[in-house]
Amino acid sequence: MSAQSMDAKVGKIKQVLGPVVDVEFPSGDLPAIFDAVRITTEPSYR
Repeated sequence: MSAQSMDAKVGKIKQVLGPVVDVEFPSGDLPAIFDAVRITTEPSYR
């Protein structure tokens, strides 16, 4: 089962400081506090 089908919340990474990741979610659309964070990236062809 994919993360999207499990009521996934989508946010944007705002800042990374060592092991700490700040993620911004739309107002009123926060995930549960102990849910895992999955980070995906687009391929970069530079």
